[in-house]
Amino acid sequence: MNIAQELDLKGFTCPVPLLRTKKALKNMASGDLLKLMITDPNTKSDLARFCQRGSCQVIEESKNTDHDIYIIKKL
Repeated sequence: MNIAQELDLKGFTCPVPLLRTKKALKNMASGDLLKLMITDPNTKSDLARFCQRGSCQVIEESKNTDHDIYIIKKL
């Protein structure tokens, strides 16, 4: 899996993680992968709603000891 970009959003709360995710995706090509590292528990539902609009897809979720990791594919 080739990650085009990584965002370390640990410590940020909504809406910052979603806003930075949107900005990063805007500058990526279709099919590129974005890795997010997040500590805010509300971001998971925000990401799900955002991706349902059709601009991206969460293809992997995992938990680390102190943060969640999401791999998002730009559609």
